[in-house]
Amino acid sequence: MNSLRFPFRAAVLLACLSLTSVSCIPEPSGSTGPEFRGTIDFSKYEQELNELPGAWDWIRTTRFETIDGIPETDTPASTGIRKVLFISENQEIEIVQDDTIRTTEPLESFLHNVEWGIRGDTLATRSNSNDRPENVYLRLTDE
Repeated sequence: MNSLRFPFRAAVLLACLSLTSVSCIPEPSGSTGPEFRGTIDFSKYEQELNELPGAWDWIRTTRFETIDGIPETDTPASTGIRKVLFISENQEIEIVQDDTIRTTEPLESFLHNVEWGIRGDTLATRSNSNDRPENVYLRLTDE
């Protein structure tokens, strides 16, 4: 009779472990359906090209298409990177990362396939690519 107890106990133990491991799989926190993607309400932002010239300090980038479905946000503090956009009056943009010029291009090219807007001292952009990352910049002021 003892010989039957061991296989039975082993089977019960295996079943319990299987059930607990299934319940330990993390569930995404919140929905990432298309209607929930993006945190910026661009209807509250204005697209005024004459407001773009100046220096814009990168505040954050949020990506919503991630492996686990949970949005990821990068900031200067989390990445150790500082990005500044310099937009000139003649519609050129210079992207500087950690005091090194990374890109210089026409503003029209930078804004191509990008939803953007300005609200106060905040510039927000959302790429129209598949992952649709959002970027937020704060206008730098001369102090």
